[in-house]
Amino acid sequence: MKRITLPYTREVSLYLQLFIVLHTVVYGGMYFSGIQTERALLFLKVFTLPSLFLLSNNLPFFDFKDDEKVSIKEAWIILPFKHHFAYFLTFCTLLNYVAATSALLKGDSSALWLAITVVVLLLEMFAFNSNNILFNDSHLSESEQLAIEQSFNDPGGFSYSESGFKYQNNDLAFECDWHEIIEIKALKTDNMTFDTVHMIITTEDGRELCINEDMPVWRVFIEAMSSTLPGIHPNWEFKVTEKPCELCETIVYERDKVLPE
Repeated sequence: MKRITLPYTREVSLYLQLFIVLHTVVYGGMYFSGIQTERALLFLKVFTLPSLFLLSNNLPFFDFKDDEKVSIKEAWIILPFKHHFAYFLTFCTLLNYVAATSALLKGDSSALWLAITVVVLLLEMFAFNSNNILFNDSHLSESEQLAIEQSFNDPGGFSYSESGFKYQNNDLAFECDWHEIIEIKALKTDNMTFDTVHMIITTEDGRELCINEDMPVWRVFIEAMSSTLPGIHPNWEFKVTEKPCELCETIVYERDKVLPE
C-alpha cells in the first residue's frame, strides 16, 4: 500500500498532539466546571477533527516529512540558540496560548495577546519543520563534515577487486568472490531509542559475514554491492526501515533471482 507523506516532520506532529492535549484538558475542564460552557464547548468542537487526524498520523498509512537538515552553506538562517532550548520556548508558548484563550473566554483579555501567541507558535513550528533553518547545535563545522565524508569513503578493512572482496580486522578474515554469494539479507535491531540496520552476506559454502550501518565500511560496501551484483532488490533500504522497532527482515539479493519491488 502506498503511504501518504505528510507535510510536517514527526517532531512537529508530536508538538501539535501536545497542543491538542493541553487544549482538551483546559477547555474540557472549563466546560465541566461550568465556566463559559458554550464557548468552551465551541473550542472543543472546532478541534475535534484536527485532533483525530493528528492521532491517526501514527498509523502505517502515513510517512512524515524528512527532517534531515541542509548544510550550513544551504541554510536560510542559523538560529542563535540550541535545539533543546527551542523545545522549552515552544512549550512555554503552548502554555501561553492556553492562558491567553482562557483569559479571552472569561473576558479578562483582548484578542491581541492570543493573536501574538498564535503567530509566535506558527513561527516556531515553521522553524522545526523547515530543513533550511538550523539551530545552533544542529549543524557541523567544516572539519566535522570533512571527517564524516572521509569516513564514508573509508574502506574500513575492506579491499575490493573486480572478482570479489576481502575483509580483515583483528578478529576476522573473510574473503569471497562476488559469484560465491548466494544470499544477502538485511534486518533491523531495536536499541530502545534508535534502530540499527544489519546486513548478512552468505556464501555458497555456508560462510557468513555480518556488517551494520554504524561501521565506516557500510556505505562503501553498499555501493560496491549494488554496482556489481545483478538483481538487487531496488527498495530494500525502504523495506527494512519502513516500520520502526520491528525486525523487518528483507532479502536484498538471491543468486540467479531478480527480486520484485
